[in-house]
Amino acid sequence: MNWIVTLKEILLKGCQWIYCLDHPIRKYGTPIHTWGKIVVAIILSSQLKIRIFSIILEEKAMKYRLITLLSASAFLALLGGVMFLIAGTFSLPSIWLYLGLRLLFSLACVMAMSEDVARERMKPGPGSRRELIYITGTTIAWVEHIVLASLDLGRFRWSRSFPALLQAAGVVVMLAAFALAIWALMHNEYMSARLRIQGDRGQHVIDTGPYAIIRHPNYAAGFLISLTNGLVLGSWVAVLPLLVHMGLLMYRTIQEEKMLVAELEGYADYSRRVHWRFLPGVW
Repeated sequence: MNWIVTLKEILLKGCQWIYCLDHPIRKYGTPIHTWGKIVVAIILSSQLKIRIFSIILEEKAMKYRLITLLSASAFLALLGGVMFLIAGTFSLPSIWLYLGLRLLFSLACVMAMSEDVARERMKPGPGSRRELIYITGTTIAWVEHIVLASLDLGRFRWSRSFPALLQAAGVVVMLAAFALAIWALMHNEYMSARLRIQGDRGQHVIDTGPYAIIRHPNYAAGFLISLTNGLVLGSWVAVLPLLVHMGLLMYRTIQEEKMLVAELEGYADYSRRVHWRFLPGVW
């Protein structure tokens, strides 16, 4: 609640100041124009940053979620820098769109997850398993995706005639995938970044929310995100590497299910009740 009160106080103060700038005769008797408003914006921004960081120090319960958000933001800034460097220009609206969507997704995930989930995803507990095939394959696929998309959009224009309607459809499906991932995150307190049974956290079968419909909504969301990444960027060649990642997600799903059936009490019964992994009627 401290965040809401702080934001409200600073915004109210800003509104009062800007009102004075817009009505100079009442307050000052001398017109003050756009530059004055810019100065107000800078002052407000500085005040908000100072207050937020003081709250961060007070709110120990938000430590891992805040670190997650800062890490994701830093990664996206680095990713954007690399993409624009490879492309040779900043004038690429589709890349700005993509980065903006990913930043909003990161913020929504942090808001949806609990502190325990954030800590588990950042520092998995004992018994986590190495996933050499998945991690190596995913890294290669995403690096190829980023490099090809940047070269395509900035230097070679291989996809110059990419249909705007298809790009818009990609944005819609990506947003739906984000919503599915966030829905799953809100219901699953054991969504680790690694394969492990979280006995130390009392893990049990989750069968609410999207888990009542499909067994792996988080991977299904990841599958859709990989499918739509190239579409949102408007690059045909960028679609190809992530087809490999989609296959790797299916591989990881199967590996995780073997572990869950063997080691998590009640999961075998759950898998008989909820038949589908990703998409009802398909898989």
